[in-house]
Order: sequence, then C-alpha cells, then structure tokens
Amino acid sequence: MILEQIASVARRLAEMPTPLVIAILAGVLLRRRHPGLGTALVLTASLLLYALSTPLVGATLLRSLEEAGHEGPLAGGAPGAIIILSAGIRGDGATGYEVDALTLERLRQGARLHRKTGLPILVSGGVLRDGQPSMASIMAKSLIEDFGIASAWQENTSRTTRENALHSAQQLIQRSIHSAYLVTHAWHMPRARTVFERAGLSVRASSTGFTLPPAPERPSNYLPSVNGLQGSRYALHEWIGSVWYWLNGDSWIAD
Repeated sequence: MILEQIASVARRLAEMPTPLVIAILAGVLLRRRHPGLGTALVLTASLLLYALSTPLVGATLLRSLEEAGHEGPLAGGAPGAIIILSAGIRGDGATGYEVDALTLERLRQGARLHRKTGLPILVSGGVLRDGQPSMASIMAKSLIEDFGIASAWQENTSRTTRENALHSAQQLIQRSIHSAYLVTHAWHMPRARTVFERAGLSVRASSTGFTLPPAPERPSNYLPSVNGLQGSRYALHEWIGSVWYWLNGDSWIAD
C-alpha cells in the first residue's frame, strides 16, 4: 500500500505542469546563491510552460501522435470483438458515478462500430481508487442507458494501458478470439495498439477524438489556455509512455 501511494505521488509530480512549476520555484531559490543559473532556470521553465499552454503547441503535439484505422489483413484473422478502453469516471458514492467525457467519446465510437459490425463489446477498466466501482462497470451501465447496447464482457482489473492489454487479451484469447477492433482516442492509439499486439492480440484501430489542425494565423492560438495545456499534457504523457515501452522492450509483459 505504501509503495503504491509513493508511486501515485511520483506520477502526479511527473505530470504537466508540475515539473515546470517546480523548476521555476527551484530557480527562484537558486538565484540567491547562483543568480545566473537561477535566472536561466526560471526563464527556460517559464517559456516552456508558456509554449506548452498554447493551443497551437498542444494541438501540434497531439496530431503528431494520432493514428487512424487501417484496413489491411490482421494476423489473427477478421476481428471477433470490439474493445473499448476506459479513460476515467467522475462522481462519488453519494451522487453516483458516471463516465467522464473522454470515456463517453470512446463509448460512442464503440456503439457506432457495434451497430455497423454486430460484434460483441468488451469494456476495459478497473478500480482507480478504493471504494469506487470499476470503470468497466460504469462503462457497461452507460452503454445500456445512453446507447441501448449491452456489453458482452467486462474487464474489471486493469489500472493502466498495459494492464488493459494484458487482461483484455487474456479474456478474448480464452474465447478463441485472436483479433479485435480497438477503440480509444487517436492520440492514445499508437501506444495502446503496441501493447495489445505485444500481449498477443491483433487489433484494428478504431480511433476517435481527432484534433483539429491548428490555425497559425489565429492570434488566440498563441495565448495560454487550459485546453492548450491539457493537450500538451496528454501528448507528453503518451510520448513518455511510448519511450518507456521502447526502452523496456518485451520485459513489460511480466507482472
């Protein structure tokens, strides 16, 4: 439990914009003894924070990751299921829980694909915090209430994209399903597809939530905004995760 809490704090400290804010504060403190170094650190971190907060940079970073679907043959044969990955839930035990906006976008894409193909749906997402229901159970509820579609299976134990892949692949392969459509956001798809294929499941991307091209001629795209910072945060999270998987090779597969 203690190690999990330490890991959770470490992940939060590594998330944008926390590292840059820490760097700015460190620069302010350094200026007392090392004025040149402290000033350089404050200016560099401030410029990076400004740039990453603009819609132009945020959208450009997201679009550098985005992946659409490909219609080529799959090693595992024709897709036999649809996997929808969770993003998050919101609410509490008093008011009830519901899927967040990102998960709802993915459910909508999965529902469209189900109506087009008739394939069964697996929703994937475990419990993020003690006392909460699994994300998969809330996704299954939303599918029924919002789209009139029942999921065939729930994967209720995963907390990361890696675990989404391991546990979902295990469920489907046990049912002799070796390929599936994978539904997630376009900027998340490259990393998600990589880990699913390493887990032994062939997947066909069914991406949603594509980012509109940034308009360099629009002055507002150079002004810091919450959406700009959020886009950069998502993109950097994916790039860091992809580099981590690349560095670890296939060793990530072991629990």
